[in-house]
Amino acid sequence: MATTRNFMDAISCGNLEVVRAVVAVRDERGIPRLDLNVGFGEAGTALLYALSINPANVDVQIVQVLLNVRDHAGNPVVDINHRGPFGLTAPHWALKSEIHPARRRRLLQSILDVRGPLGERIVNLRAYEAVYPLLRAALYIGDIHCLRILLDARLENGEWALNVNQVWRGTTLLDDALATPFGADQIMVITIREAGGLCKRDLPLDQQVELRAPLVPVRRAIPAPVHGAARIIGNVAGSAQQFNQNPQNTHDDSVLQTVKGSLAALDELYGADLDEEKAITEIEALVGNFDYSSLVIDQSLSDAEKKQCAKDFFALMKRHLDFLHVHSDLRFKRIYALMWKAVIDDNLDVYPDDIRRTIDPVLKKAPSRLVQIKKSSLIEKFIEGAREYRAMGVDLNICDGGSINKMLEGLNCAHTSIIICTGQQSIKPAANQVPASTLKKLLKEKPLRLQRKILSSWDVDDEKSEAAEFRRASVSVIDDDLQRQFGTLLTEDDRNVITGQYDYFPLPVMHDGLHQLVEQIQKIPNDDINASRQVFIDRIREQASHVYDESDRSFQDEYQLLSPEMNYFNKINEFVLEISKIKEKKNNVAHQQNVALLRQKAKDIWAVNKENLKENYIDLKGHLRKFRMGELDEAIEKMKDYGALLKKSDAFQKGQVALDLATRLKEKASDFFAKDEEGMKKDYQEFNKDFTKTLNSKNKEMAQYRLAWGAILDNIVIALTGVGILFISVKLIYSKMTEGRALFFSQQKKTEGEAKVENIRHAFANLSSACAA
Repeated sequence: MATTRNFMDAISCGNLEVVRAVVAVRDERGIPRLDLNVGFGEAGTALLYALSINPANVDVQIVQVLLNVRDHAGNPVVDINHRGPFGLTAPHWALKSEIHPARRRRLLQSILDVRGPLGERIVNLRAYEAVYPLLRAALYIGDIHCLRILLDARLENGEWALNVNQVWRGTTLLDDALATPFGADQIMVITIREAGGLCKRDLPLDQQVELRAPLVPVRRAIPAPVHGAARIIGNVAGSAQQFNQNPQNTHDDSVLQTVKGSLAALDELYGADLDEEKAITEIEALVGNFDYSSLVIDQSLSDAEKKQCAKDFFALMKRHLDFLHVHSDLRFKRIYALMWKAVIDDNLDVYPDDIRRTIDPVLKKAPSRLVQIKKSSLIEKFIEGAREYRAMGVDLNICDGGSINKMLEGLNCAHTSIIICTGQQSIKPAANQVPASTLKKLLKEKPLRLQRKILSSWDVDDEKSEAAEFRRASVSVIDDDLQRQFGTLLTEDDRNVITGQYDYFPLPVMHDGLHQLVEQIQKIPNDDINASRQVFIDRIREQASHVYDESDRSFQDEYQLLSPEMNYFNKINEFVLEISKIKEKKNNVAHQQNVALLRQKAKDIWAVNKENLKENYIDLKGHLRKFRMGELDEAIEKMKDYGALLKKSDAFQKGQVALDLATRLKEKASDFFAKDEEGMKKDYQEFNKDFTKTLNSKNKEMAQYRLAWGAILDNIVIALTGVGILFISVKLIYSKMTEGRALFFSQQKKTEGEAKVENIRHAFANLSSACAA
């Protein structure tokens, strides 16, 4: 009979035949004679061991074999809810950044699909949420597909398994999506909003409760679903989530009124030159040609079935194109055409501020992926509509009004003209956003020079200033917009409260990049220690204080004048910070001297050229790159020496693999660094990709000797996401959110060989910031 050690070796080496053979040996109850839930080291169970031993190369087939093991009563044998190292469960381990995205999605979906004998879901997605929420894990690794899988998961009584508005460490999921580089992604933001995600400031006070204590694990035996149970999110439900869970809430007064206002706004924006026939034709083409494999909605449907659902729903829509929508007095054909214009519009002005802040300020049009997101959302609503409205028969007519509401819901928070309130609690927060959009619209109608006068005097305490007069004149327009958008949902007193605060209206954001840049500069603290650095701070502040002065320059021109100066200032600061963190190597005098010289250079860098930040940046980058090149070369040499040493021992094959790998890495590094500055900058991405591919080329051979390639991939993948300061920022935030990379990803003590590989990986990752910035 196989031992647990033999079984662990089979899992480590990916020996599927041995794994199947071991679990096939059963007792009279149908349970494998080898206990799959005890004795697997720190992991505890066979499942967690398979997920954590080598994350970069986790064997999906072996995991699936373990998940499929059932006794004669139909109960899954492997303990899916076991808490392994650091208290994390199987879904947590499936959401590791080292795992290939496609493999990661398969693993997560496989774990969620495990059911008990009565069809109940076995995995407890709420287990240990207080330590590391699953939705955050998907957000931090930037996996939109896994995020959607988790957001779609439900309990047996119809409740969402995970609360999208749970407060953790002071923020909600949407707060993190808007604030971190991992979530500063339009797809993430829109997906979270569509799921009812709100910022903490918009949650009712009784829902702003921090999740602290671990939740009690669910039992294996889950009661049968209670038919007719209310679909709510427990005691932490947000009104937005309740709306999304219940299709009938699409007819709530708050929804109907804001849909009417949104359609009126779209008609005002697009109605003048709207080609309704063309729009319907283009929607039909989208339905027929869309890539349905890109959707994660309803995993029970095949791509062909998704397409058929969308086509059937569109066919039902076409039957009623000439019908009148009673709430807006618009015909459905016109409404569909207006929504289509909102979907395909790539004008940056129609996107809300929080989305525009994530877009490169130099772009004049929205990236094509944003339009694609909106198209995907529309298709998902078609499929959802077909599933809901035709559940009782193929000839059942759709509810046209409800369909309109659900489709507009998919565009909510993705278009400035579309504001859909999902309950009474969401009305006033949405209404408070109207003045900002109205002010921007009114200001854009003014000549450029007058725009500048208004903006430059915005904070001036003078009732006769251009800004004060502009704000007073805007009150009646804002009131009209509030009435049009919210109708009777807002009382006259409500509107007066909003418009009566015109002196405190926020500064209209006419150029997102410039606005953010000025805010960033204003927040730079004084440097009372380094007078040379303070000179640059004062100069940048002075330049920022005049961006709205009277001039014929566009706001884009102002941004292009100011951003390079701030960019070099930030890069120098990041380089200085990185240099301060370099640790001296003990018993290595040459390294200690090099570190001391580099630190002195960083200390004096602000005084090198007091008139040109760019020259200072280039000077410091050159010194840092030279230092990192030396570290990389030294790390590779040490591994080469170690490989030669191993060849003299019994581990000849291991030594030869390490020696050959070190030689190849050094050749690639030498070829790259032989290029001039422009050549390295141009070819960096290709070099990064090729170097990483080479570093991973011996995964199988090295894995047999416990070389932890999963840990290597961690920072390598991060390096591929960006260069220079961006890499440093992402790494720091990522480490903070996971409370230390080594703590979360490394479960075993590294061998000496693993340490050598880690040295190369760290040297390569650090080199990224110096060479590619």
